[in-house]
Amino acid sequence: MGLLERSVAVSYRKMSAEMMDTAEETIIDFITCPYCNDYVQPPSLCCENGHFVCHGCKLKVRKCPSCGTENYPNKNNTIFDMILREIYYPCFYQEDGCSAYFKYDELKLHQLTCNFKMEPCMFNSDGCKQLCRPDDREAHESRCEYGVSCRVYTEIKGVVYTQCNWRGTRKDLPLHVTMSHQFAWCPYQIESNVALSWMLPMNFNFEKVELIHLKDIDEMFYFYSKSIGNSQHFIAVQHIGKWDDSKEFIYSVEFIHEDKKVGFEDLVIPYTVGGEDIYRSRNCFSIHYEFLKKHFLAESVIDCYVKVLKKGQKNEAVKRYLTYLDNVIKED
Repeated sequence: MGLLERSVAVSYRKMSAEMMDTAEETIIDFITCPYCNDYVQPPSLCCENGHFVCHGCKLKVRKCPSCGTENYPNKNNTIFDMILREIYYPCFYQEDGCSAYFKYDELKLHQLTCNFKMEPCMFNSDGCKQLCRPDDREAHESRCEYGVSCRVYTEIKGVVYTQCNWRGTRKDLPLHVTMSHQFAWCPYQIESNVALSWMLPMNFNFEKVELIHLKDIDEMFYFYSKSIGNSQHFIAVQHIGKWDDSKEFIYSVEFIHEDKKVGFEDLVIPYTVGGEDIYRSRNCFSIHYEFLKKHFLAESVIDCYVKVLKKGQKNEAVKRYLTYLDNVIKED
């Protein structure tokens, strides 16, 4: 008797692309790590009740975030890890607009440079809370109120000798100026309430911007000095910091010769003011050159003294002076 051959019909259905997508989305819904809320990353670990966590997250937690058990079999699920590496994941920045899907290993590389990735501003440590896309970050940082620009500048008789386009963090500014402008006579490292002596240029156009660093209170200022031939001279001090902090500082300008003295005192100029607006500011000191020449010229030099101090420091100085006068009166 011969072998009875029977034909067995096997029916199957090939999954459409749409069905595959639906299947992968269903799987992805089940493989979110309950600790980091990201996709479970291979190699994965599973607790005794079947809950998966990332290997890296397991090192941070003692109990299963889903059920609380501490029992994790000491083995990896190789088949599950193979599935994790083969399915396509949506980009982590999908809610921000990215529509790309990648296998796990490719996804990690993509997310490092995704154009929808929200990155902190480079001035985050200085207080900026803005998050930017990579394409928008440079534009934001160029105008971020927490960033500072190097405004060190020298112009003599219409020729520019020092000009800089550097921009960075406030804490990096002194080092930049020291390394890049070592021939520009700055930064001045002085104590607050100490006068900075300055010889005014004579008989020619001149403009100079220098950095002043008050070491004892770790505050920085730009010192502006500008001469327009024999007609006018401008002096200004600008605080490098927030507007609210700038209101706490004042600067004084004095010209002294023998028994004559003329001075000016005002709030420092806030950092938001720039360019020629510095010299148009109501906080900028200006004086006619002929007046200085007549009353304060000594051996072809006009000396100027500039001082920066906090409002409280001025009050203390006044108290000390009044105490001194009181003692003098008592002695008399």
